[in-house]
Amino acid sequence: MKAGPETDSRSAAFDPHNLLLPQRRYSALLSRTFALTRLCLSTAFIIAGLIAPAFAQEREQEEDKKPVYVTVRVFQGRVNRGSTPDPTDQTFKLNTRAQTDYEKWIASLSKAYPGFEIAQVRTELLRIFPSPNPGRVIFGPRNGRNLQLLVNVAYSPGDGVTPGLNLIPMVEYHFGDEKTDKKYPPVMQAFPVPIDVEEGMTYFFTHKSLSYSPESYVNFVRPGASPGDFGSSEYFFIFALTKEPFNPAQPGGEKPTARVFNDKQSAELQASAVKKVEPEWPADYNRPGFDGRIQVRVEIGPDGRVAHAGIWNSSLPEANHQAIAAARQWQFPATLFAESRLPVYATLTFEHKSPEAKPAPAQPNAPATAAPDKTSPAKAAPAAKRQVRPKK
Repeated sequence: MKAGPETDSRSAAFDPHNLLLPQRRYSALLSRTFALTRLCLSTAFIIAGLIAPAFAQEREQEEDKKPVYVTVRVFQGRVNRGSTPDPTDQTFKLNTRAQTDYEKWIASLSKAYPGFEIAQVRTELLRIFPSPNPGRVIFGPRNGRNLQLLVNVAYSPGDGVTPGLNLIPMVEYHFGDEKTDKKYPPVMQAFPVPIDVEEGMTYFFTHKSLSYSPESYVNFVRPGASPGDFGSSEYFFIFALTKEPFNPAQPGGEKPTARVFNDKQSAELQASAVKKVEPEWPADYNRPGFDGRIQVRVEIGPDGRVAHAGIWNSSLPEANHQAIAAARQWQFPATLFAESRLPVYATLTFEHKSPEAKPAPAQPNAPATAAPDKTSPAKAAPAAKRQVRPKK
């Protein structure tokens, strides 16, 4: 019977298990390929891990050579002594681009510190390098008792591709000239957590220890004023920090977006204005001890009118709104934009001179006492007799 072996032979030729052999070989090949790929990727990551720090260090060294520009805005929060609890020590942030005018800054900070009357007293631009040397803003005499805001910058890992930036603020109280008097080192009054900054954001904070007596407040903000005029008030300093994307003195870099005038150019510009409006000073300022000035930072458009205004420096914070209202009404000649249509950033300075103290009225003269009449026996005083000792 030959049919049997033939049937067995055909059955062996069409064994379904034989059809799986090529697929198994292909799967094994894929497995070896994936294993080799994983090995290559692991090796690449290891090499990258060894090389990346070197590149990161080189990048940090390059960044260390570049200055960081930080705009510091200092506000005061006034409150009647004991009327509200201490402000929170939290660090807040807000969108800088939305704060186009002075009123918006005040409204934003007032939401964070309800019950406080907010006013700006200072603006200063810091140019800081990532190093142990901080940028400084000093209140009060440099060689006397003063308050100092110190700001350091340091780079952080960021997102792993682009390095981040930390601002490290610190507030110190200095008792005098530390170079000549080593006995009184500065005292730290506030040290917020480092701020991991984002572009376009402003970070502001205060601290319950940043409250000052009328004497210190006058020394820091209003030299020449009488502490007695502020005896019922308590003042807190609020610091707002903004990391600038470029040098504010040269906005836009190689392709400038505005022209920035220095103090001398601003004074010349102010003198050439075609329309000048002085602030309406508060009635309380018409008394001795309220001398001071307010510098308003203005943006002037191509039409010669003021587009935006903010406080640059002020030793009369209660009159900031009046100074802003006056500055917005100024107009400048068209020749200012004859060569360039770029807007102009400049400062307008308003001085306030309080009346001199009137001398105290003289007291009415008392009736003169008549001198004794030596010729009258009744009025003449008896002469004292000299005692003569007998001679021994």
